[in-house]
Amino acid sequence: MANHVNVNKHTNILLMGKGGNNNSRKRIVYADKYKEVLKEYGDSELTSAFKTLKDLGAPYVFLCNCRENYDYLDMAETLRANDFTYIVPISLNMSEEFDDPKTERRISYIEYMLEKIGRVNNSVFLVTDKHASLYEDIDAFISDMNSIATNFSNKIEPVVNRENIIFVVNNLYSYERSNVPLAASLVVTPPNKYPTMDFGEAYFLLDQFENIGNWCYFQNHTVRSTTVENMLNFMPICPTKIVFVSRLLKVMQRQMNFNEFIGKQYTEYRRQGVEDKLEAYLEALVNELIYQYNILSVKAYRNPEPMTVDIENMFEVWPINCLEKVTMSKTVEVA
Repeated sequence: MANHVNVNKHTNILLMGKGGNNNSRKRIVYADKYKEVLKEYGDSELTSAFKTLKDLGAPYVFLCNCRENYDYLDMAETLRANDFTYIVPISLNMSEEFDDPKTERRISYIEYMLEKIGRVNNSVFLVTDKHASLYEDIDAFISDMNSIATNFSNKIEPVVNRENIIFVVNNLYSYERSNVPLAASLVVTPPNKYPTMDFGEAYFLLDQFENIGNWCYFQNHTVRSTTVENMLNFMPICPTKIVFVSRLLKVMQRQMNFNEFIGKQYTEYRRQGVEDKLEAYLEALVNELIYQYNILSVKAYRNPEPMTVDIENMFEVWPINCLEKVTMSKTVEVA
C-alpha cells in the first residue's frame, strides 16, 4: 500500500465496501497492487471490486473498509474533507435506509452522506442496487428501479448537491456491481468523449422506449458493443443534469486555480490579473471542453468577516455537444 502518490484529481476513485477483516476499517487507503490489497483485506467484495477496476485500467484507486452499513455514516465527515472524482459504494444499495434518531426521519445511507457533504466538494457518488437477475421480468425490474429513484429524489434535502449522485441499475451479466465498471469507464475515457468500455452483455432489452426513470442502464446492440444510456444525475431539467456535461464542468472547476492571488493585498492590478488569467484559462479550453465562453463580470466585494476582499468571477460557457450555455462562478479571496 502506498503512503504518498501524486494522484490525478480528475481520474481517481474511492471504493467503499466490505473487506474480509477489520484491517484499516474506516480508513481511506491508496492502493495500486492487487496482491497487496488481497493481503490487507482478504478475499472480499472490496478486493474483488479493486481488481475489476485495475483490470479495466482505472489509474488511481482508494479503498475504505466499511464492514457495516453504519461505517458509511461514520465516514461522512471524512468524505466532506476530501474531493474524490467518484465515490463507489459496493456493499450498500441505493434503496437501503435507516431511522435517523436525530431528525426522526427514515433516510437512505447515501442521502445521509450527501447531506453531510453538502456542496463543499465535487465528489460524485456512483450507486447501484439489486442485480437484475433477481427479478422475474423486465416490468418488475423497471418498476422497482423507478420506485427507488423516485423515493430517493423525493426525500433529498435542499443542502444536497443533486449533481453529485448517479444511480446506475445493476444489469450487467459479467459484474456483481455495475457501478464499478461504469466508474472505470468514466476515468479512462477523456472527459470530452462519451464513456465506453467492453461492458459485456446486459440483462433485459432495455431501451429508450421503456418507462425509464431517473437512472442509467446498459443496453445491448446487435452491431456494436453494449453501451451505457440515460446518463443523468438527480438535478432538475437543465444542462448539468446530463452527466456528459457535468463531467466537463467539474474538470473545469477542479483545474481553475488562482492560488497565486490568495492572501495578497487587493489592488485593481490584482483584480485585472485575475480577469486575465480567467480569460487565458477559458480560451485554452475552446474546442477541448467548450466551444464558446463569455466573461460576464470580474468584481471585487469587501467581506466584513473576516475583513477580506473577494473577487467574484461570473462567466458563461457552452460545453461541447451541448446547445445550451451554463453560467458558472469562481470566487478568489484576497487580503
